[in-house]
Amino acid sequence: MAQWILISQQEAKAMFNDAVGALAFRLAIGPISRAAVDTLQDSKAVVQPLSDSEASSAAQSLNNSTFSALGTFVFVYPYERYKKIASRYPDRRLDPSEAFHMNQYTDRNTFARRFPRTVIHTWNPDAGKPSWFADCVRNSFAHAQSRLVAEGGRVGIEIINARDGLDPNFSITMDVSEFYQLVRDALQNIVATVVEGGLYQPLIKMLADLR
Repeated sequence: MAQWILISQQEAKAMFNDAVGALAFRLAIGPISRAAVDTLQDSKAVVQPLSDSEASSAAQSLNNSTFSALGTFVFVYPYERYKKIASRYPDRRLDPSEAFHMNQYTDRNTFARRFPRTVIHTWNPDAGKPSWFADCVRNSFAHAQSRLVAEGGRVGIEIINARDGLDPNFSITMDVSEFYQLVRDALQNIVATVVEGGLYQPLIKMLADLR
């Protein structure tokens, strides 16, 4: 069993600060979008006010960017930051991916049961790599291979990983509500695993409102 290095509440603040910001942005996106449109069309606030169509396009981009922010600040930043901490204890041989406790989802059937509305396009796990699923999700957001898409009249999060940048070994379109569930699972797990006391607020409270 891994001997995880526990971090203090102050260290947790540094590790999860961006995730808290992304959650706050996503939870308040409605009022923020409306305020953004008003500001972008106000001649007193900007040099060149936007037209209705331009402001609408900007607001949609603002909405889309919150999903990229969530993916990046939830799956990438905490991993990289904890990796630096773990590197100071080479004898423990810690894999930060495993702190998210998503190894179970490397099994396709387990993933499909947990996220039944998500469409699986490509699923070719690396043999002997339990953290393959977590690695693919992280790499997708780290290398800009994820995006918000409309598919069959539904909006979803396309998450793709390609070893060589060309041929995907992992490709899914996640239902938005299931993407939120994955975010909740990942953050709750890593906080419980590496933070002293197993809690960090306001992060955990905010996750309850992510739907």
